[in-house]
Amino acid sequence: MKRNIRIANLSTVMFIVMLILGVLVLYTMDRSMGSVIELQEVSERYVQEQEAISSMREASDYLTSQSREYVVTGDRKYLDNFFEEVNTTKRRDKALDVLRTYGTNNNIYTALESALNYSNELMQIEYHAMRLAADAYGMSSAEADRYFGNLTLSDEEKKMSSEEKKSKSLELLFDDTYSEYKDYIHNEVFDGLESLINEDSVKRNNVYERADSLLKRSRFLIVSMILAFFILFILTARTLILPMSKSVSYIKANEKLPLEGAAEYSYLAETYNSMLEKHRVSQDELSYEASHDGLTGLYNRKLFEEKREELSEGHTALLLVDIDHFKMFNDTYGHDVGDKVLQKVSSALASCFRNEDYPCRIGGDEFAVFMVQMNPELKHVVLDKIERLRKKIEVEDGLPPITLSIGAAFSEEATADKDLFKIADEALYYSKYNDDRDFTFYSDLI
Repeated sequence: MKRNIRIANLSTVMFIVMLILGVLVLYTMDRSMGSVIELQEVSERYVQEQEAISSMREASDYLTSQSREYVVTGDRKYLDNFFEEVNTTKRRDKALDVLRTYGTNNNIYTALESALNYSNELMQIEYHAMRLAADAYGMSSAEADRYFGNLTLSDEEKKMSSEEKKSKSLELLFDDTYSEYKDYIHNEVFDGLESLINEDSVKRNNVYERADSLLKRSRFLIVSMILAFFILFILTARTLILPMSKSVSYIKANEKLPLEGAAEYSYLAETYNSMLEKHRVSQDELSYEASHDGLTGLYNRKLFEEKREELSEGHTALLLVDIDHFKMFNDTYGHDVGDKVLQKVSSALASCFRNEDYPCRIGGDEFAVFMVQMNPELKHVVLDKIERLRKKIEVEDGLPPITLSIGAAFSEEATADKDLFKIADEALYYSKYNDDRDFTFYSDLI
C-alpha cells in the first residue's frame, strides 16, 4: 500500500530548509553591511583628500593674490594676510598632514609634496617682491626686519628709486618665471587630484565587486526560500517586480537604470538610459550656448552684460575691439571670408589673454575683453597683451590683411556719469576715427 507524504513531515523539512537559508541570508547581509561601512570609509577618505588638494591650491593662490595686492597698493593688510597664512593658518602644510595620515607612498602625497615645494620656492620670489615694495612704500628698516627677517636687498636694488622698486616688484610677480611656477603648482595639484580620482575609482570598484557578489548570493538565497512556496510568483518578482521597484530610487536620483531582470524590463531600462543621456547632453549644450557665441566660441553678449555689472567696480581693465572696415570683407570677399576673419580675431583674443580674463563677442565685429585684477599701474601688462594680439592678427594665412581699433579703460577711471564701458567706448571711438593710431587708453584723452 502506497503511503502519502505527511504534511507535518513536509512542514518540518521546509522549516529546517528555511531556517538554514535564513541563517545564510543573515550572514550574507552582515557581510554586506561590512562592505557598506568600508565604502563609507573610502568616501570619507576621498572627501578629506579632495579637501586637502583644494586647500593646497587655494592657499597658494591666496598667497599670490595677497602679495600682488600689497605690491600694487602698498596696503599692509595684504602683507599681514600673507604672513598670517604662512605662519598661522598654514593651509598648505595642513593639507600635506592630512595626506600623511594615509601614508606617503602614493602619487597623491608625492604630487602635493611637490606642489608645496614649488609653492615654497615661489614664496621666495614673493618675499623678494614684497621686500622691494616695502622699501618703495617707505617701510622702516625695523618694520621690514619684523616682516622679512634677514632678507635684504642687493646694493643695486637699494640704489633704485621708489618707482623703480615698485616696477621691479611688479615684474617679479607677473613675469614668465612666476607664471611657470604657478603652472608647476597647478599641474602638481591636478596630478594629485587625478591620482585621487583613479585611486578612489579602484577602491570603489573593489568594494562594489565584493558587495555585488554578496548581493547576488543574498538574492540567490532569498529566491531559494521563496521558490519553496511560489515558483511562479518568485520568477515574476525577481525578473520584473523587484527590478521595477528598485528603478524608482535610480529615477529619483536621476541615475541610469541597471540592465537586469526580464528582457522587457531591460529594454525599457535601456530606452530610459538613452533618453537620460540625451537629456544630460542637451542640458550641457544649452548651458554652453547660453554663455558662448556660436560662431567664435567666445563669451557672448549676455555673459558680457553679467560681467559688466559684476566687474566694473573692481580692479578691472576693459578693452573694446573693432575690426576695421569689416563690411568690406563681406561685400568684397563674401560672408564665408567674413566669418573666417571673425574666427581668426576670436582665436587670437582667446589665446592672448589669461584664463581668468573674459574675451567676449558683443556684436557683429565688436569684441570686448575684461582683464581682472588690473589697474592703471599695470598698463604695461595691457600693452603687452595688445602687442601679442597684433602679432597673431598679422600672421599670413590666406585671409585679407586685418587691422583692429582698440580702446581701453580702467575701472578706477570711471565716474558716476561715465561707467567703465562708456569711457572704453570713447577711447575706441578715438582710435577708430584717428588714422594715426589704432589703440587708445582713456587716460590719453583726459
